[in-house]
Amino acid sequence: MSQSFTLSKAPPWCSATASSQELLAAVAQTWEDTPTSEHYLQQALAQPQVELDVLIGAYRYYFYKNRDAMALQMAMLVLDRIQQAEQWPTAWDDLKPILLERIDDSNARLYLNAYAASGLLLARLGRLEEAQAIADQVQQIEAKEFGAEVLHSILNPTPEEEED
Repeated sequence: MSQSFTLSKAPPWCSATASSQELLAAVAQTWEDTPTSEHYLQQALAQPQVELDVLIGAYRYYFYKNRDAMALQMAMLVLDRIQQAEQWPTAWDDLKPILLERIDDSNARLYLNAYAASGLLLARLGRLEEAQAIADQVQQIEAKEFGAEVLHSILNPTPEEEED
């Protein structure tokens, strides 16, 4: 039996449609019941025009449920969506100056956060060389704010940290 959930007011950052917002609220309200919450999430992802906020919500859901492969897939979809919308190049050497120039732009910041998150997920999945490459690239933009410094410390512990 399906339950209907409604939001009294969407968070100010959420630009998803009302139906997607209701599904995301249902995911949150049924968090402890993973099969049910995932069912609602799959419904939100099956919407004809999946909004960026739904992809971000799906990334967070899978990340906190420790479903790293699915979280990585969602992070990559966020990256692709932004890259296509902005018509950005895919090669890092071409993309880096754009990101540096637009560091205060919300799409550039979201892109960098999703890119750093993909590096963390790659590390958690044991794909350390790929994670290291992403950490190096994000650090070229801003080491602390987007998590590159943390990812570097995880991937390259100091001798003192290794002894612990």
